[in-house]
Order: sequence, then C-alpha cells, then structure tokens
Amino acid sequence: MTLQQSQTILIVDDKPHDANPLCELLSSHHFQVIVVTHREDAMKHLEAQRPHLILLDFTIGEQCHFEFVRHCKAQAHYQDIPIILIKQLDEPIDFTLGFSDFIVKPYQAEELLMRIHAQITLQTCRHKLQVQEAQVAVLSRKLTEFEQTHHQQIQQLNDAYRRFVPQEFLKFLGRDSVMELQLGDLVEREMTVMFSDIRGFSELSENMTPEEKFDFINIYLGQMEPIIGQHHGFVDKYIGDGIMALFPTSPDDALNACLAMLRKLIEYNELLHEAGYPSISIVIGVNTGLLMLGTVGGKNRMDGTVIADAVSVAARIEDLSKTYGTSLLITEFTLNKLQHPDKYKIRMVDRVHLKGKKDSVIVYELFDADAPQTLALKLQTTADFEEACLAYHEKEYKKSQQLFEKIVEINPHDKAAIVYLERCKTPEEVEAARAKFTTELYELNKAYERFVPREFLKLLDKESVLEVQLGDHVEREMTILFSDIRGFTAMSEKMTPQENFDFINIYLGQMEPIIGQHHGFVDKYIGDAIMALFPGSPDDAVRGAIEMLRGLVEYNELLKEAHYQLIRIGIGLNTGPLMLGTVGGPNRMDGTVISDAVNLAARIEGLTKIYGTALLITDQTYQKLEDISQYNIRVIDRVTVKGKTEPVTVYEVFDGDPQHLIELKSKTLNDFEEGCVYYHGQELDMARQSFEKVLAINPEDEAARVYLTRCDEPSSS
Repeated sequence: MTLQQSQTILIVDDKPHDANPLCELLSSHHFQVIVVTHREDAMKHLEAQRPHLILLDFTIGEQCHFEFVRHCKAQAHYQDIPIILIKQLDEPIDFTLGFSDFIVKPYQAEELLMRIHAQITLQTCRHKLQVQEAQVAVLSRKLTEFEQTHHQQIQQLNDAYRRFVPQEFLKFLGRDSVMELQLGDLVEREMTVMFSDIRGFSELSENMTPEEKFDFINIYLGQMEPIIGQHHGFVDKYIGDGIMALFPTSPDDALNACLAMLRKLIEYNELLHEAGYPSISIVIGVNTGLLMLGTVGGKNRMDGTVIADAVSVAARIEDLSKTYGTSLLITEFTLNKLQHPDKYKIRMVDRVHLKGKKDSVIVYELFDADAPQTLALKLQTTADFEEACLAYHEKEYKKSQQLFEKIVEINPHDKAAIVYLERCKTPEEVEAARAKFTTELYELNKAYERFVPREFLKLLDKESVLEVQLGDHVEREMTILFSDIRGFTAMSEKMTPQENFDFINIYLGQMEPIIGQHHGFVDKYIGDAIMALFPGSPDDAVRGAIEMLRGLVEYNELLKEAHYQLIRIGIGLNTGPLMLGTVGGPNRMDGTVISDAVNLAARIEGLTKIYGTALLITDQTYQKLEDISQYNIRVIDRVTVKGKTEPVTVYEVFDGDPQHLIELKSKTLNDFEEGCVYYHGQELDMARQSFEKVLAINPEDEAARVYLTRCDEPSSS
C-alpha cells in the first residue's frame, strides 16, 4: 500500500525501545516520525509542529497520558488531530476521551498502515469540507449583499419612477409596479379635477434667467404639491407653472385643498417679497364628473392620461377665472356633490356655454380665501349679484345693470361685477366674448423611457432617470408640434370607455412612430392630442407633420372598414428657444417645457380649425427651412395671438392634402396671397375679387371662404 508522502506522525510511547520497529515501518512508507516518551515532550512538539496523526502506546494505568489526550481535545487548534491507541487485547478503552481509532497488539503492519491512512484521509476530507463550507459562507454572504444592493437599486429606481408615475395612478389601475402597466390599461370612475395656474407668469418670467425660472416654479410647486396630497388628491400633470390634480374621494377634499393652496400663497408671497420678487396670484378651476384614467401612446412612448369631458370643462373653468378676476371657480356638478355646501362662501358667477357642450354650465365662485375685507363685501352683495346674473341671462339688461352698479358702488374692486356691467352697457359684446371663450384652445402638457422619453433624458445629459433632479433643465432651440383630432369630444360620446381608449391608442400608434422616424419625440399626450418636440432641423418637423397627414389617410381606411366616422386632424408648428426640464414638489415631479414658443405652437394649431387647414406653421419655422421650394406653401394670415403684441405671419403647408386640392391650391396660390395682401391693406373690394377668383376654381378652399366672409362682414374679423 502506498501512502501520501511528507506527513508527520507523533508517536507517544513510554517504552522507547518498543517504538523502534514502528518508526522503521512508518519511515519506510515516507512518513516523518517523531517519538516522545513523556507528556511534557509531546506538548512541546505539538506547539512546535502540528502532526497529521498521533499514535499512542502506553500503559493504561498512566493517567498522565490520558491527560495529554484530554488536553489535545480541549484545544481548538489540536482537537481535530486523529489519535490512534495501540493497546493490549484485554485492556479496556474509553472512547469518551477522544480516541479516533485503536489497534490491538500484536498488530499486522498492513492493518496499521490502513488505519493510519484512513484517519489521515478522513481528516483531510474534513478539512476540505470546512474550507468549502467557509467558501460557501463567503459566497452566501456576498449573494446576500448582492441581493440587498440589487433590492436597493430596484427600490431607488422605483422611487425615481414613482415621482414621474404617481403611485395613486398605479393603484387605480390595479397595478403594484410600473412594470405591470400595459398600453390601454384603463379605469372609469367619478373624480374631481382641479386646474391651477399662475396668473401672468409669462410676463413675470421674461426678466428671469433659465435657472431662476426653474427655481421659482419648483419652490412654488413645492409649496402646493404637499397640500394636494394632504387632502387625498394627487398631481396628474405639471403643465409649466400649472397643476392638474385629481381627487378620487369627495369634492370637499378638492375644495379644502384649493382653499389651503390660496392661503399658503400668502406665505409664499412673503418669501417672494423677501427675495425681491413681485407677489403672484393663482387661479383655480374645479369640476366633478365621470372620467377615464389609463395609458395611451405608441410602442416606444407611453403616458398616463385622463380622457373625459369633465377634464376639459375644469380647464376651461380655470381659464374663466382670469376673465372674472376670481381665485377659485367651480361648476354646478361639483357644487351638487358637496356634503355640506353651506359651510363655504359661494356665489353664482355665470351660466356659460362651453365648446363641445350642448347645455349651459352654471359656474360658482368660492371666496372663502379672499382677504377679510373683500370677503365681507362679497357676502354683503351676494344676493344682489346672483339676482343680477339671473336678470342678465334673462336678457333683462337694464335691471341687471342697475344691480351691478349697486354692487360696484359697495365693492369697487369686484371685477366680476365690473365685467357684467360692461356687458350690460354693450350687450352685443356678450356673444363676441362667448365666441372667444368657446374657441380658445387649452392644451394640457402632460409628461413621462415610455413615461419619461429617452430623448428627454438625453437632452438633460442624463443616462438614467435616477440621475434626474428637481430643477434640471436645458435651454435650446427646437420646433414644437401640436396636433388634435377635430370634434373628438362629440365622437367619443357615442363610444364606450373601452372603445374610446382603443380608438385613441390605434390612432396614436399610427402617429407616434412617424414622429420618431423624423427625429422627434412625443413630449405629451393630451387626451387625443399630441405635443412633440423636434430638436434638430425644422424640416424634420414639417416632413413629420406631412407624413402624419398621409398616415391619417391609411388610418381612415381602417375606420371606414370598422364602420367608424372618418376623422380630420389639425397640426400647428412653431420654432423657437425653449427650456426643457423638471418641475414639481418633493413627492411628484414631471418633465415639462417652458417657453413662449410652445404657447404659440398650440395657438397656431387652434387656427387650423378657423381656416379649415390641416397644417399651419409660423414665420419662425418658415424662415428656418433649408429649401422652401420643396414644399407647397402659401401665406394664410397675419394674426396677433393672445399674449403677443406683434403680429405673427402664419403659413399653410398643403403637401398632405389630397392630390386634387394640392393642384388647385397651387393653381390659385397667387390670387390667394394677393387677396391676403389686399385684405390686410383694408382694400376689401379688391380682396373680395381675389378670393372669389380662388373659390371659382377651388370651391373647397375653406380659408378663402373665411376671408370672403370677413370682406362682407369686416366687423367680425
């Protein structure tokens, strides 16, 4: 039998001459042998050199040798050394002392060597097992640390996305994580919708640097966002300096939040005063109704949105507050759902006809948060105010005028009464004002890799959403695209909630890839509308818009096969400097764009409805095109849009029109543009002749028909 070489065996034998044959046997098998006769010598050798095995041969009665065994087994460093006892046949053995094995004298050399080999091999295996167990323990610890780190990273990622995708949004859709969201997920339920906006922020921000603008907005939103959460609501979208919030529980929660926001504004204005900024005022509109909350978008870009007439009404009511000089307006639908309406200071303000609504909507003002003196004066005149409103809507203008004069005499700063007083004096202005309100476009800028576009991160020079911080922003020139389905509100009323979302998602699924193919990206889905940014050339935006119109032809073929009504869209483009960045509060953040260029693009899209055109661009976009000869373009108008003092030249790009209209518009281009020049030069007879020539050739030219009507009724222009 061959044993492993260079292994040490310690022989403890009280009769050295008996150990000699054993030494010769072991040495001949390449063991290193150490022989000692006393316990003390054995201990010294243990400390000097740890053996692989101990052979014990001594008289049983020698208790000192048993003490040596006990000592070995009591010491952690030695207790695993195997000990073989060599004994007489009739000698008893106490294995509790720690002997590993024994052999009886006289023994066979081969048997002894086998037992030695077995014990050393067993000990080696034990040692390897201990090493492996230690390695497993290290790997287990590292795995645990990795899992903890991985969990922390996932938690950080979830926390980062949660600021862009509200937890309440996931909760309503029955999802625990953003990973579970699917395109087209939706839920239908009644909620109260709140829109708020800083009054006159565009003018205020003109004197600020980009950094100051984002700091200003984020400090303000940081004051307001926690109040919404404290009243069981959540922010759905930040729209520049505006807020859109949803309150799923009671409308009272929404009103209490609004009043708390207005009171908090007083404290915020003190901070502005200390920092040398002018005070600000905000306007709020609230409406309650059934809405559909869900996901819309395309393959690569998805967003959470709300589709409902109730949302549009809330946005338009908020806009009315600017007209009436009020801070907080609510609809009759919200008032009727209040648990204790008598606890609020409320007065009727108007009965209005909103775009897309058949019936009028009664609007009320809540003035609980007004200054004490103003509040007292409004309470004093509430009865007269509401009687005057009713008289006005019954067209009893004289009675209404007398009552409003009485109110203004008591409260000269009641802007709503002053507005009515002016209307009473010139009742023909009433219908003009109503027409203005019903045609104003309100665009919702909503944000959030499918909720937070990769291009958004790239423009902010961020690799991951984890790197995005509140207030991050970049300023650069881009082309903004706004598109909208004409008459979708009326169309959607005939559909179920599921059909609404399916309809929109199929449509957006056609449009979103076209935008990406032309180097743009969707910044927001606003119900059925799209807001997209093109950071490169304005030509990318124009070509993308043309392809969207051509893609609409294919989409209408699908609608026709499914027996749906065919649709038309309007697209507005504008090019200019903008600030793209993050705004919000500590718990709810959103990506947004702040720029006058964005507002102008939205308003240009609104003009497509007036002129019956599919694609309008501003002069700022027109001047940046590389080669205008590759497009079919004509001047449409020079308009002064809201918020601008200088008129803006607007052009129609009609490459996306049906081929026969392209040919007819090209044929009449000179006459049309000549008519525009005559019209703006107040030469109405010459303008009329030009537009009549256009319509004689192209009766489908809606823009020419608009101008012809203006020539006949110049007061309506």
